[in-house]
Amino acid sequence: MQDGCGSEGKMKAYRGSDFTKLTSSLEAVVKLQAELKSYLKDVHCHQSRPDQLFDERFVCDRLLRACNHWAAESTCNGEHLQSLVPLVELASRGFCVSSLERIPFYLEKILFHILKNMSVHDSSYQACSQLSELLYSYLSDCPSEQQASYDFGAITKSSFQCLWNLAGEQKPGAAPCTREALGLRLHALRFLMLEEMSSSHADAPITVSRHAKSAALAFDAKGKSYSRSDACFLSESFENLLIKPLQTYKKLTHAWACSLVEMTLQRIRVLCKSGCFHQAKDVAHGVVTRLSKADQCCRSALAILSFAIEIHEDRKTFDIGKRLMQMAETIDGASSLGHGWQCQAVSECCQFTVSCLDGCLKDSSDSATHGADAVLSLDKFLGAHFSLVEKQVSLSKT
Repeated sequence: MQDGCGSEGKMKAYRGSDFTKLTSSLEAVVKLQAELKSYLKDVHCHQSRPDQLFDERFVCDRLLRACNHWAAESTCNGEHLQSLVPLVELASRGFCVSSLERIPFYLEKILFHILKNMSVHDSSYQACSQLSELLYSYLSDCPSEQQASYDFGAITKSSFQCLWNLAGEQKPGAAPCTREALGLRLHALRFLMLEEMSSSHADAPITVSRHAKSAALAFDAKGKSYSRSDACFLSESFENLLIKPLQTYKKLTHAWACSLVEMTLQRIRVLCKSGCFHQAKDVAHGVVTRLSKADQCCRSALAILSFAIEIHEDRKTFDIGKRLMQMAETIDGASSLGHGWQCQAVSECCQFTVSCLDGCLKDSSDSATHGADAVLSLDKFLGAHFSLVEKQVSLSKT
């Protein structure tokens, strides 16, 4: 097509193109992407007529379907498969800009099918992570009334399952890609969070924090010691992929506030294990600030969690007996307020603190640590923890 035909003419000419052929190789995809990027940019700089918008929307739709065709082909691998991702991103933007009124979830369904088809390929972690970012951005921007629809729930659930299963698959003899697998699991959880945040989920149990714990434990390979780099990677990934999306909601419900505490526990557990105590304190402080107006249950859990960090970092420089008494009173306070004793976040933070105390007392060579006051305070703390657990066990049996 000559330059005199202009971008508008080129887009019309593309309507008759065989996009499956034009995306059949890495070289073809790179060439097509460069051409379309130039034409779409030029078209968007000018006021477009309805027929021009129709041409652009038609071309972008056909292009997305061609990408889906190759994503489903077993012969499309490696760089060819990866090259489809920026083309999908470009076509998606073009489709949205040229659609005056979008059919709800039309684009999102196409993107999900591309994601699903790509996920069956070897070495598709990076491509699937990038595509999940794109799909998530469109789903998270859906109006609240659309988020209550069946299609929204179906796409978010299916996207979660697709990415979670991909991260869980490990070929026999293959070298583990722990960071990539963790990233995919957390990308998966963003879709689960969208579904469980929607009004259609109503009062059903929230499972995001439980799955986040599974993701963290899977990253914590059998008995390995975390490097500081690994620990910070996990903590930052939790922050960027799970915690920040929660911040977009002005007021968290009790259940989501508890989930935030439980996810914070996983971050601090890993950071303390690797000796990143400064980072652990920063994480705790950030969540305490975010949940400053939360109920007593969540604030008690965070206080106990902060105490666990103190045990790790300052075990020889603070009065452990006095602090144990304070924490025992904190647990009793949470247990005595309404249904605070049912709070799983408090129980899990207590359990983590008990494990920290066990390590502290075993490692300590200071006999004062084992003095009568400290022992009595420890008994008080463990008693409060046991009482809390006993109540929760009784509830589970009813």
